[in-house]
Amino acid sequence: MNELQHILQAFVHTQKSAQRSALAMVVQTSGSVYRRPGARMLLVEDGQMISAISGGCLEGDVFERAQSLMFGGGEPIVVRYDTTSDEDIVFGFGLGWW
Repeated sequence: MNELQHILQAFVHTQKSAQRSALAMVVQTSGSVYRRPGARMLLVEDGQMISAISGGCLEGDVFERAQSLMFGGGEPIVVRYDTTSDEDIVFGFGLGWW
């Protein structure tokens, strides 16, 4: 089963079980990256993350940001992660963001 089929199958399950979900997608990259534009990840209110948008460093932050969409009626957002910055260190991995 490919990534999109897996995400769609999981989305159908969330709908049947009345769980909230959100979709995260990589829209632009530069330099060396784990996933290219178009990579998707389904985030489910129970904590499931189906697929991935990075090598594992960003998923937790993306899940936290998705909470306002799933529970607060928030607006979709675009977040830029800059893993080359030494000035903004987050997550304890030397990962910069802005």
